[in-house]
Amino acid sequence: MSHLLIGGAARCGKSTLAREVRRSTDMQTLSGDAFRTTLRKSAPRGIFPALHVARAEKIQDEQAFIEHHSTNAAAEIETKRAQAEFVWPFIENYLR
Repeated sequence: MSHLLIGGAARCGKSTLAREVRRSTDMQTLSGDAFRTTLRKSAPRGIFPALHVARAEKIQDEQAFIEHHSTNAAAEIETKRAQAEFVWPFIENYLR
């Protein structure tokens, strides 16, 4: 079984691309968000607090999105990096 990992910035179309790949190839897809959601439900807050940081609300207006992320960029990038480092071993095990 082959695997396709799709990465990229927020709102760049990763989920849309994954849906199209799934539709056109009958490949299974699983998102990093799904892994994080599952881990949040099963891992106590004390084990990895950064995993339980509140998710950003959906910001529909493009300019408001840019302004929000420009203001909070450093903290958000660090949180996402820490979450990715925690989640990645689970994804690797799943792929095996």
